[in-house]
Amino acid sequence: MERKKELTFSGTIVSSKTEEKIAGETQTNDQNYGILQCRLGFFITDAFAIEPEVSILVEDHFAPSLIGAVHGSYNTLIDEKVMVFIAPGVGIANSVPVKNSNSIKVTKGPEVFTFSVGGGFKYYLTPEIALRNELRYQVWNWENKTNPANSYSLSDQIQTTRKDLLFLMGFTVIL
Repeated sequence: MERKKELTFSGTIVSSKTEEKIAGETQTNDQNYGILQCRLGFFITDAFAIEPEVSILVEDHFAPSLIGAVHGSYNTLIDEKVMVFIAPGVGIANSVPVKNSNSIKVTKGPEVFTFSVGGGFKYYLTPEIALRNELRYQVWNWENKTNPANSYSLSDQIQTTRKDLLFLMGFTVIL
């Protein structure tokens, strides 16, 4: 199957765990939110692709977060209709909404670093269209001053790490 470029649209509901370290104490919280993604894959070889991705993260009561990432994927056809892949990646975001948190990160520029590793499969309905399923472990990392409404000093930094397990479902079109 000859592939040069592919366009993927995916979405998911995410279960997330956030850990904050504030003045030597660790706080955690769990939450759910949605992500919509658009990814364009450029095949360098029959198996390896570079995949820039734009995502929007949506959660109630927060402005959407915009995420730009790039993934390198290794793809292998296991039969004529099924292709499996692994895809590590890195990216940046302008914000990450964190419910019940001292460090809701909202910025005007890209200050939130993220990296991920995932894998999945594409099931080809036709030679040009595939269903895509991916399981991805994604880690976010950023630092904030504490929220003025809490009891911590403003000089305290909050080092926040957020860990997400995403199950993305979507479709891919070969261009």
